[in-house]
Amino acid sequence: MAFEIRNCTLQDVAAHATIHGRTNAKVNVKLREIRAKQVYDHDLVLRVSASTTSDMSDAQIRSMLLGKAAIILNRTVRMADGAEGSAARA
Repeated sequence: MAFEIRNCTLQDVAAHATIHGRTNAKVNVKLREIRAKQVYDHDLVLRVSASTTSDMSDAQIRSMLLGKAAIILNRTVRMADGAEGSAARA
């Protein structure tokens, strides 16, 4: 099984309502899953947060948020690969 990230965008980037130094965002991911001869498209919304400081640039904050999304997406894809492997063995 293979996965392709087709698109990844940040939305609703904002300071956390109650935790100082925390920034929240939603990351919209369009993911394509290729399994044998079948193709599945998935639209995911990942909620991410990062610890930030007032001297950080917008680019640094966006990079941190996208990095957090990459960690979540990587874990999700690994779990999907593991689930597929265990289903094939059953």
